[in-house]
Amino acid sequence: MKRNIGIVGYGYWGPNLARNFASHPECVVKRIAEVDPNQRAKAEMSWPHSEVVAHASQILTAPDIDIAVIATPVSTHFELTMTALRHGKHVWVEKPVAATSDEARRIADEAAKRRLTVITDHTFLFTGPVMKMKEIVESGEMGSLLYYDSVRVNLGMFQHDVNVLWDLATHDLAIINYLVKDRPTTVSAIGSSHFNSHIDVGYLTLWYNDNFIAHFHANWLSPVKIRRTLVGGAQRMLVWDDGEREEKIKIYDKGVKVFNREGVYQMLATYRVGDMRSPLLSTGEALAREVGYFIDCIDHGRSPHNDALAGMRVVEILEAADRSLALNSAPVELP
Repeated sequence: MKRNIGIVGYGYWGPNLARNFASHPECVVKRIAEVDPNQRAKAEMSWPHSEVVAHASQILTAPDIDIAVIATPVSTHFELTMTALRHGKHVWVEKPVAATSDEARRIADEAAKRRLTVITDHTFLFTGPVMKMKEIVESGEMGSLLYYDSVRVNLGMFQHDVNVLWDLATHDLAIINYLVKDRPTTVSAIGSSHFNSHIDVGYLTLWYNDNFIAHFHANWLSPVKIRRTLVGGAQRMLVWDDGEREEKIKIYDKGVKVFNREGVYQMLATYRVGDMRSPLLSTGEALAREVGYFIDCIDHGRSPHNDALAGMRVVEILEAADRSLALNSAPVELP
């Protein structure tokens, strides 16, 4: 049975969502809602067999829509998602899932009460590199994890409703929550605003109970686009460079052992330098893989690993980062 899809918002990401849902054999893009007349005209040209309307309610409350796909500003996510759930629809919502963790919790509770599926669109979790990183970490090959260090910078794509951490660091927060079972205990953030009220250059640090540490650099003012992550383990070290055309993941057999020699009061270290290998990665579009996963979760009544609660955990960290920024980078404990 075909599922009728309604897409709310046809801006930057909406066309990609429409294309991937239309490509799924169980889905039909029934209706697209967009307030901007210019974007509506683009939708009408691209989707002549879909109905294009001006009001989100024509999707969220419509009895002929099975899945509401919400690609609108963050400030609207809560009301739109709750309306869709109250009218019996499964919901795909862009990241962040909501503007506050309380809103995200209420979305999760409403979905559970109505036995509906909500997925937060953390597309990077479905890319070949992140899927391979998950496999490597869970295999134990890297040993105990020591740190996660990410740089995600580019020039532009300023957002009017969120700062650079809510925009760019959200990706890495979703990734690290997916890779690491433990939850961070403390958050610290520093940043600066140069062109509007939102910070456009930011640095975020997370501390964990087992001495694991994570650091994120997000920047809208970089002259170059960089997407690079280092993950250090006691046995292996990993580099993910998304700017590489090939060998996006490299695993290094490198490490260090520190000890004190008897009778010597200074710390000594030995270094291990071995081979580097670049594993084969899954190909295909991540968004298509995520759409397939979402439909499969609905079909089998499973909760996605990137559900509303997963989205809530990301928002909790971002809220703590905002509090730390307001306190001049003072550490803030997570709930």
